[in-house]
Amino acid sequence: MKRKYREESKIKMGLEHVTSIPVKMIEQDYEAWTLKFEKSKILLSEYALQLLTSPRFSYKIEKKVEEVVVLSVAELGFLEGATLFEILEKIGEIGAKPCPLNLALSLRLRFDEERSETEITTGKAPTGSITLISKPLNLEDTFPKGFYIRKIEGVKWLRGYCCDAVYKFNPSDRIAFCKV
Repeated sequence: MKRKYREESKIKMGLEHVTSIPVKMIEQDYEAWTLKFEKSKILLSEYALQLLTSPRFSYKIEKKVEEVVVLSVAELGFLEGATLFEILEKIGEIGAKPCPLNLALSLRLRFDEERSETEITTGKAPTGSITLISKPLNLEDTFPKGFYIRKIEGVKWLRGYCCDAVYKFNPSDRIAFCKV
């Protein structure tokens, strides 16, 4: 029988052996961000807009630079996938932290390495996307839990996603979190 979690994951030796991406955080308000995305030809999904306009969303930055780690769910040690809350717990156990929700804005501007795909998906992370693991603003199933970045036919997107407490990210899904 397969084990749900594998101790020999990529992070067993510690995060110091895992490559990270430095992302310079930019503090701007909603209007400045939407203008910046428009000029950069970055599109926003309805769920992304719902997050960005939520009164609970903060545009204030805590750190000037965040070190972002991108791994698959399997590389984090979950061979059969994991829920958002299992991933959040594991990130804490390894001495990392969830991404600040507003990091998605700066990362989308800086990051250009995801594959361009044509697939439109529902109910799973799209191929080539990177989901930023963040603490949800709202636990209601129908409210977006966070952001993911992707390209569709060469066009950059910042998209939001919804999931319930039992939804499992696939082992091959790529996720991002921050070094402490």
